[in-house]
Amino acid sequence: MQVIGLCRFSYPALGGFQREHETIEQRKAFLYDEARLKHRLRLFRAFNLPSILAQTDTDFQYLILVGNDLPVWARDQLNDLTKWADHIKILPYPSHPHRQIAEKSSWIIWTSHMRIQFSFVWMMMRFIAHSLNV
Repeated sequence: MQVIGLCRFSYPALGGFQREHETIEQRKAFLYDEARLKHRLRLFRAFNLPSILAQTDTDFQYLILVGNDLPVWARDQLNDLTKWADHIKILPYPSHPHRQIAEKSSWIIWTSHMRIQFSFVWMMMRFIAHSLNV
C-alpha cells in the first residue's frame, strides 16, 4: 500500500473553501497576503513539518499543493524547509476546482492506494483545542 499525504498550502482552488470570494483575484489576494503567508509558514515550520519529518518510516509521499503563482519568497521558504526530505514534494498548479485537480493529477492514484488529506487548518484547530483541553 502506498500512503500519500496531501497538504493544500495556500492553494487558490476554485471553490472548496469555507470562506468564499467573488473572484479568483480576491481569493489570491487573501491567500497570498504577506502577513498571512508569513504566519502560515511559521505554523508549518513549528507544527506540520516536524510531525512529517519525525516519522520513522518514510515510505510515504507528502505532497504540498501550492498555487503556481505563490509569491516567490514564500515558495523559496517552502523549498528550503523541505529540501532535505525526499518524500516531500511541492506541487505548483494553477487554480482549478480542488476535487478536479486531485482526480486528474497523476500524483493521486485512486486504485489500491490510501489517500490521506492533511488539512493544515484542521490540524491546527485540533492542536489548539487539545492544548486548551476543549
